Amino acid sequence: MPAKPRRARKPTHVADDPDPWAALYNLESGTERQSNDRPRMGRPPRPVPRRTFTVQLTNEEARAMLLMQNTLRASFTHEGHPVTISRGQVVGWALRLTFEKLGGGPKTGIQLPESVRDWPTLAAWVRHMLMDQEATA
Repeated sequence: MPAKPRRARKPTHVADDPDPWAALYNLESGTERQSNDRPRMGRPPRPVPRRTFTVQLTNEEARAMLLMQNTLRASFTHEGHPVTISRGQVVGWALRLTFEKLGGGPKTGIQLPESVRDWPTLAAWVRHMLMDQEATA
Protein backbone atom coordinates (compact mmCIF):
# COMPACT_ATOMS: atom_id res chain seq x y z
CA MET A 1 0.00 0.00 0.00
CA PRO A 2 1.53 3.35 -1.01
CA ALA A 3 2.33 5.81 1.76
CA LYS A 4 0.20 8.91 2.10
CA PRO A 5 1.93 12.02 0.80
CA ARG A 6 2.84 14.44 3.56
CA ARG A 7 1.28 17.85 3.60
CA ALA A 8 3.83 20.62 3.31
CA ARG A 9 4.08 22.88 6.32
CA LYS A 10 2.97 26.43 5.78
CA PRO A 11 5.73 28.98 6.32
CA THR A 12 5.32 30.94 9.54
CA HIS A 13 7.07 34.02 8.19
CA VAL A 14 6.55 36.56 5.44
CA ALA A 15 9.01 36.40 2.53
CA ASP A 16 10.20 40.01 3.02
CA ASP A 17 10.62 39.61 6.79
CA PRO A 18 14.14 40.79 7.69
CA ASP A 19 14.37 38.14 10.43
CA PRO A 20 12.68 34.98 9.09
CA TRP A 21 14.76 32.92 11.51
CA ALA A 22 12.96 34.59 14.45
CA ALA A 23 9.63 33.10 13.33
CA LEU A 24 11.29 29.68 13.05
CA TYR A 25 12.76 30.00 16.55
CA ASN A 26 9.27 30.90 17.84
CA LEU A 27 7.86 27.76 16.27
CA GLU A 28 10.71 25.67 17.66
CA SER A 29 10.32 27.15 21.17
CA GLY A 30 6.57 26.74 21.24
CA THR A 31 5.75 30.46 21.37
CA GLU A 32 3.51 29.98 18.34
CA ARG A 33 1.77 27.00 16.87
CA GLN A 34 0.70 26.29 13.33
CA SER A 35 -3.03 25.99 12.87
CA ASN A 36 -2.73 22.57 11.19
CA ASP A 37 -0.72 21.06 14.06
CA ARG A 38 -2.49 18.03 15.49
CA PRO A 39 -1.37 15.75 18.24
CA ARG A 40 0.46 12.78 16.73
CA MET A 41 1.77 9.54 18.10
CA GLY A 42 5.44 9.46 19.05
CA ARG A 43 8.05 12.14 19.28
CA PRO A 44 7.19 15.21 17.18
CA PRO A 45 9.54 16.08 14.32
CA ARG A 46 11.84 19.06 14.76
CA PRO A 47 10.37 22.08 13.00
CA VAL A 48 13.87 23.39 12.21
CA PRO A 49 16.66 20.96 11.25
CA ARG A 50 19.73 21.31 13.47
CA ARG A 51 23.27 19.96 13.25
CA THR A 52 25.31 18.92 16.26
CA PHE A 53 28.53 20.82 16.88
CA THR A 54 30.76 20.38 19.89
CA VAL A 55 32.41 23.47 21.32
CA GLN A 56 34.58 24.03 24.35
CA LEU A 57 33.78 27.09 26.44
CA THR A 58 35.60 28.73 29.30
CA ASN A 59 33.72 29.01 32.58
CA GLU A 60 33.04 32.68 31.83
CA GLU A 61 31.67 31.89 28.36
CA ALA A 62 29.50 29.07 29.72
CA ARG A 63 28.11 31.36 32.44
CA ALA A 64 27.33 34.05 29.84
CA MET A 65 25.53 31.53 27.61
CA LEU A 66 23.50 30.11 30.50
CA LEU A 67 22.64 33.62 31.73
CA MET A 68 21.42 34.56 28.24
CA GLN A 69 19.44 31.30 27.99
CA ASN A 70 17.80 31.82 31.40
CA THR A 71 17.02 35.49 30.67
CA LEU A 72 15.33 34.59 27.38
CA ARG A 73 13.49 31.66 29.00
CA ALA A 74 12.16 33.95 31.76
CA SER A 75 11.06 36.61 29.24
CA PHE A 76 9.35 34.43 26.63
CA THR A 77 5.97 32.86 27.29
CA HIS A 78 3.18 31.23 25.29
CA GLU A 79 -0.30 31.47 26.72
CA GLY A 80 1.16 32.22 30.14
CA HIS A 81 3.54 29.23 30.16
CA PRO A 82 7.34 29.36 29.83
CA VAL A 83 8.75 28.17 26.54
CA THR A 84 11.78 26.08 25.65
CA ILE A 85 14.94 28.02 24.85
CA SER A 86 17.81 25.79 23.76
CA ARG A 87 21.51 26.53 23.95
CA GLY A 88 21.59 26.07 20.17
CA GLN A 89 19.06 28.90 19.78
CA VAL A 90 21.15 31.17 22.04
CA VAL A 91 24.32 30.45 20.07
CA GLY A 92 22.48 30.76 16.73
CA TRP A 93 20.96 34.10 17.77
CA ALA A 94 24.36 35.42 18.92
CA LEU A 95 25.97 34.32 15.64
CA ARG A 96 23.22 35.91 13.54
CA LEU A 97 23.42 39.15 15.50
CA THR A 98 27.21 39.29 15.23
CA PHE A 99 27.11 38.48 11.53
CA GLU A 100 24.51 41.20 10.92
CA LYS A 101 26.32 43.83 13.02
CA LEU A 102 29.59 43.17 11.17
CA GLY A 103 27.93 43.64 7.78
CA GLY A 104 27.98 40.02 6.70
CA GLY A 105 26.41 39.12 3.40
CA PRO A 106 24.52 35.89 2.73
CA LYS A 107 27.27 34.50 0.48
CA THR A 108 30.30 36.66 1.18
CA GLY A 109 30.64 36.46 4.95
CA ILE A 110 32.24 39.39 6.73
CA GLN A 111 35.05 41.36 5.17
CA LEU A 112 37.85 41.97 7.65
CA PRO A 113 40.34 44.77 7.09
CA GLU A 114 43.91 43.67 6.39
CA SER A 115 44.99 45.12 9.74
CA VAL A 116 43.05 42.40 11.58
CA ARG A 117 45.60 39.65 12.14
CA ASP A 118 44.84 38.49 15.70
CA TRP A 119 42.13 38.45 18.38
CA PRO A 120 43.02 41.79 20.05
CA THR A 121 42.86 43.69 16.74
CA LEU A 122 39.63 41.87 15.87
CA ALA A 123 38.13 42.92 19.22
CA ALA A 124 39.22 46.55 18.65
CA TRP A 125 37.79 46.55 15.11
CA VAL A 126 34.45 45.10 16.26
CA ARG A 127 34.25 47.66 19.09
CA HIS A 128 34.94 50.44 16.57
CA MET A 129 32.31 49.07 14.14
CA LEU A 130 29.66 48.90 16.87
CA MET A 131 30.40 52.44 18.09
CA ASP A 132 30.11 53.72 14.50
CA GLN A 133 26.75 51.96 14.10
CA GLU A 134 25.47 53.43 17.38
CA ALA A 135 26.60 56.92 16.35
CA THR A 136 24.69 56.71 13.05
CA ALA A 137 21.55 55.26 14.62
